Amino acid sequence: MAGDFDGDGTADLAGLTANGGIYYSTDFVRWQNIPGMLVRLVAGDFDGDGQADLAGLAGNGGVYYSTSFTNWVYATGVLANLAGSSE
Repeated sequence: MAGDFDGDGTADLAGLTANGGIYYSTDFVRWQNIPGMLVRLVAGDFDGDGQADLAGLAGNGGVYYSTSFTNWVYATGVLANLAGSSE
């Protein structure tokens, strides 16, 4: 996914590997690992500073977000039934 993660005004990339590893690149040449393992990843400005952040879903249902790319913060509450069923 794309977002301006470093605040320089240009798009950066972030994504997951097949085994849940999290990586991002600000120059499309070097990829840096962000510690942790996730099954889903989304980008957005979660802290209101105008800079893109990342949030993700862990395999155990925990939701985490990162505004620094060095650590993840657990978001209280657990999401369930992400398949879209209304039950």
